[in-house]
Amino acid sequence: MKLISKWLKAGVMVEGKMMESLVGTPQGGVISPLLANIYLHQMDEIWERENATVGELTRYCDDFAVLSKTRPGVEESRKRIEEILRRLKLELHPEKTRIVELNWGKGGFNFLGWHARKCASVKYRGRYYLNRWPSSASMKKLYGKFRVMVYRNRGVRNARELVIGLNQLLRGWANYFCTGNSTKKFQQAQKHLWGRLALFESKRRRRTGPYWNLGQHEYQWFKGLGLYDLTRKGILRYPGIVATHG
Repeated sequence: MKLISKWLKAGVMVEGKMMESLVGTPQGGVISPLLANIYLHQMDEIWERENATVGELTRYCDDFAVLSKTRPGVEESRKRIEEILRRLKLELHPEKTRIVELNWGKGGFNFLGWHARKCASVKYRGRYYLNRWPSSASMKKLYGKFRVMVYRNRGVRNARELVIGLNQLLRGWANYFCTGNSTKKFQQAQKHLWGRLALFESKRRRRTGPYWNLGQHEYQWFKGLGLYDLTRKGILRYPGIVATHG
């Protein structure tokens, strides 16, 4: 308890200046997920003990979702969650909390970087199955990292050095999103990256004109440097046994 108290009072750095922590856990702090799990473990216990028949709670740190088969069940779940959080002197985030109807693909929701939505079965007419793929926010975040890493003034000396940094990013991202229904998103990410690399090569070789496409020789050259391929066969797996990819 003494150690937790010290973490809560450790303060935060804002633009290089030390700011006192007045309430809650430090936003973005490395210890924040652990502190959230310690405190919200009470919510898990109360839910399992008193409310498990109303809906199924899935929580990771301070993000959670409650699934129920009926709308009244979901609405009742929200009321009970709000009551539990009041007992813990917490409240739901008004802008991030919403009720979504998944039936027949009417709606979807984002959770831990994924977008979950029911989609019509290709094989069985009239059936819908829950699919998931990287959310729009996750894709935008990845593209932002591409922009920073491939930007011509970031300080890389050559393409080989660039590939080393990109592979670390691509492997981590792919290992997280390799399950589910992510094929199209992986293809989009690959296409976006190749566009960035084409611009990088154009600037590096001081070409003139709009060189937005890599030639076959340069494409093979980047592959020869060991650039991680998001579209290679076997990288995506349906939910089940998850394996890391080198």
